[in-house]
Amino acid sequence: MVEAMIYDVSVTVLTTNTEDDPAIEDVKLTHGVIHRVEVEFPAGQIGLIHVAINHMGHQVWPSNPAGSFASDDHVVAFDDYYPLLFAPYRFKIYAWTDGTTYDHTVKVRFGLLPESIAKKRFGTISAEDSARMRADLFGALTEA
Repeated sequence: MVEAMIYDVSVTVLTTNTEDDPAIEDVKLTHGVIHRVEVEFPAGQIGLIHVAINHMGHQVWPSNPAGSFASDDHVVAFDDYYPLLFAPYRFKIYAWTDGTTYDHTVKVRFGLLPESIAKKRFGTISAEDSARMRADLFGALTEA
């Protein structure tokens, strides 16, 4: 039985990838619950490489739409509970530079658990919260 899946994605950011013309990596996951996200910035990027992660046309991480992760020789890592219970299970990673001299590669990792394991590990949500989340999700889809 598969208990946990880790998806590891490399995104190469060219010196020409700006915020208006970012590198875009399409990531296909599967049904389950994202419980961990990591964005690894190797040394030498001096905080000039930015990453934002979107799902269904909306920025998910970082949560503020105008925000991005940027660092140097650091892994931005956090736990989350992001259910992927309805297709599409696709994310887009947007990455750009504020003016680097060289191309750089960042790594993005998604920790994904099957829904049944996530429920045992983290508990379950109420039927009301589930209905609210589905309504928010479908509302976002119709607005997009």
